Amino acid sequence: MNKKKTGSIKVLWGNFLRIKVGNWDRRTASSALGQFFKNAPWSPKASLFKVFLLIFLISVCLPAGTEKSVKEMSYEEAVKKYRELNDVRKFLETETPALYPWSMNEFFDSAIYEKLQGNEFFGYYHNEGVRYVGNRIAIDTISVIKGRGYEKYKDKFALIFLETLRAGKKQVYVIDKGCRYSIGICLVSVKEKDDEEGVKGVVLECYVKDRKTGKRFFHRCGTGSVGELEQSMRLSAVRIVCNLQYLKRNK
Repeated sequence: MNKKKTGSIKVLWGNFLRIKVGNWDRRTASSALGQFFKNAPWSPKASLFKVFLLIFLISVCLPAGTEKSVKEMSYEEAVKKYRELNDVRKFLETETPALYPWSMNEFFDSAIYEKLQGNEFFGYYHNEGVRYVGNRIAIDTISVIKGRGYEKYKDKFALIFLETLRAGKKQVYVIDKGCRYSIGICLVSVKEKDDEEGVKGVVLECYVKDRKTGKRFFHRCGTGSVGELEQSMRLSAVRIVCNLQYLKRNK
């Protein structure tokens, strides 16, 4: 077997990504995730792009339980992770309902959970038929679930999200409470410390709503990152903005 394949994929990492933890490029991440969403995780057309996005997600958006960064993985380990991107499961068939029931039914309800599908890397989605147009968005709510002590993170995340909307070099989003489209976000879980199970991170539930049709796009995703918890919040905010990019391409 070719030595380049059996060895570390540090070179591949270097060629594909120019994103540093603590100095992320929102435009690059938004473009990358948006392109993936356009093709969908199970689409063979997305194969090459999945490799790129796998590197991004494992490296700076680590799901809980990830023990190695992509820079430490062998080629075989990376391929295994890549194949997992093709796995599409119903959210209710995952371990989350059994292990973290307290993170559910505070924002989304049981009818939504029944429709969500995806995987741990990209999160779990359901689109009722929303297509976003323009660059204006109203905010219905930015909240946290009650009884878990997350209230202290609410204002911080709200500020980060608003900064992310304005941070695009190519696309800046404007808050307009009277516009056709609105967004709602809830912080449903926070992992405050690194441990053997994984790195610090947050889990969000969010929707984008077309007020004219009443249709909504739903997304539940967990994002972890080495470093400060604020970094995970920033990356989560990027993923939400990527939803808007995806919904512009949705037909």
